[in-house]
Amino acid sequence: MSGTLKDVTDASFEREIERSERPVLVLFWAASDGWADYQAVLGEVVAGYDGKVDGCRINADEHADTAAKCGVRALPTVVLFDRGAWVAQKPGVRSKQQLMAFIDQHL
Repeated sequence: MSGTLKDVTDASFEREIERSERPVLVLFWAASDGWADYQAVLGEVVAGYDGKVDGCRINADEHADTAAKCGVRALPTVVLFDRGAWVAQKPGVRSKQQLMAFIDQHL
């Protein structure tokens, strides 16, 4: 099972994440880091929640205001929001199992 992460920008952050009725796992990344494989893993994790968790990605180089607003200091970083509220974040690359445990622990 695989899924894709929706691209979010500074302009769409409020609409896509802060107004969401569901939890959202957000990946902050940079194109120069080459995290394509990691993005695929996050997509699979989100797909495994069968629509109960959304997945987004934000290019932190292009949307530095949003990254700063969310306290992102390292890339990649995943941030979990629930109904628009910041819940928790984890910097660094995580396995599929670690990401699922992260979501399950906080929801």
